Amino acid sequence: MQFLSEVEYLQIDDQGLTIRIDGQQRLLEVDHVINCAGQEPRNSLVNELNALGIACHTVGGAENADKLNAVRAIRQGLDVALSL
Repeated sequence: MQFLSEVEYLQIDDQGLTIRIDGQQRLLEVDHVINCAGQEPRNSLVNELNALGIACHTVGGAENADKLNAVRAIRQGLDVALSL
Protein backbone atom coordinates (compact mmCIF):
# COMPACT_ATOMS: atom_id res chain seq x y z
CA MET A 1 0.00 0.00 0.00
CA GLN A 2 1.25 3.45 -0.86
CA PHE A 3 -0.11 6.82 0.29
CA LEU A 4 0.39 9.85 -1.94
CA SER A 5 -0.07 13.50 -1.03
CA GLU A 6 -0.25 16.72 -3.05
CA VAL A 7 -1.96 14.80 -5.87
CA GLU A 8 -4.10 16.26 -8.64
CA TYR A 9 -6.68 13.74 -9.86
CA LEU A 10 -7.09 14.01 -13.62
CA GLN A 11 -9.18 11.10 -14.85
CA ILE A 12 -10.76 7.78 -13.94
CA ASP A 13 -11.34 5.41 -16.85
CA ASP A 14 -11.03 1.75 -17.86
CA GLN A 15 -7.22 1.97 -17.71
CA GLY A 16 -7.22 3.22 -14.11
CA LEU A 17 -6.66 6.54 -12.34
CA THR A 18 -4.59 9.26 -14.01
CA ILE A 19 -2.94 11.67 -11.58
CA ARG A 20 -0.39 14.46 -11.58
CA ILE A 21 2.17 14.49 -8.79
CA ASP A 22 5.22 16.75 -8.65
CA GLY A 23 4.32 17.98 -12.14
CA GLN A 24 4.49 14.47 -13.61
CA GLN A 25 1.44 12.69 -15.01
CA ARG A 26 1.09 9.04 -13.93
CA LEU A 27 -1.40 6.28 -14.65
CA LEU A 28 -2.22 4.09 -11.68
CA GLU A 29 -3.59 0.80 -13.02
CA VAL A 30 -6.31 0.26 -10.43
CA ASP A 31 -9.71 -1.39 -10.40
CA HIS A 32 -10.99 0.41 -7.28
CA VAL A 33 -10.51 4.00 -6.13
CA ILE A 34 -11.04 5.17 -2.55
CA ASN A 35 -11.01 8.92 -2.12
CA CYS A 36 -10.62 10.04 1.51
CA ALA A 37 -10.81 13.81 1.60
CA GLY A 38 -12.61 16.47 3.58
CA GLN A 39 -15.17 16.45 6.32
CA GLU A 40 -18.13 18.15 4.70
CA PRO A 41 -20.71 16.67 2.35
CA ARG A 42 -19.76 17.27 -1.28
CA ASN A 43 -21.62 14.97 -3.60
CA SER A 44 -20.71 16.38 -7.03
CA LEU A 45 -18.18 13.60 -7.74
CA VAL A 46 -20.57 10.91 -6.50
CA ASN A 47 -23.32 12.30 -8.71
CA GLU A 48 -21.01 12.39 -11.75
CA LEU A 49 -19.83 8.83 -11.19
CA ASN A 50 -23.37 7.55 -10.65
CA ALA A 51 -24.44 9.24 -13.89
CA LEU A 52 -21.67 7.29 -15.67
CA GLY A 53 -22.85 4.03 -14.10
CA ILE A 54 -19.77 3.78 -11.86
CA ALA A 55 -20.55 2.33 -8.45
CA CYS A 56 -19.33 4.45 -5.56
CA HIS A 57 -19.82 4.77 -1.82
CA THR A 58 -19.88 7.80 0.46
CA VAL A 59 -18.76 7.45 4.08
CA GLY A 60 -17.84 9.51 7.12
CA GLY A 61 -18.26 13.26 7.05
CA ALA A 62 -18.88 13.23 3.31
CA GLU A 63 -22.04 11.23 4.01
CA ASN A 64 -23.09 13.00 7.21
CA ALA A 65 -21.11 15.84 8.76
CA ASP A 66 -23.35 16.03 11.85
CA LYS A 67 -21.46 14.96 14.96
CA LEU A 68 -18.26 14.08 13.08
CA ASN A 69 -16.97 10.77 14.38
CA ALA A 70 -13.64 9.36 13.19
CA VAL A 71 -14.41 5.87 14.51
CA ARG A 72 -17.70 5.80 12.56
CA ALA A 73 -15.97 7.06 9.41
CA ILE A 74 -13.18 4.47 9.66
CA ARG A 75 -15.72 1.70 10.28
CA GLN A 76 -17.78 2.76 7.28
CA GLY A 77 -14.65 2.85 5.10
CA LEU A 78 -13.59 -0.58 6.32
CA ASP A 79 -17.06 -2.01 5.67
CA VAL A 80 -16.98 -0.70 2.10
CA ALA A 81 -13.45 -2.01 1.53
CA LEU A 82 -14.42 -5.46 2.81
CA SER A 83 -17.44 -5.54 0.52
CA LEU A 84 -15.36 -5.00 -2.64
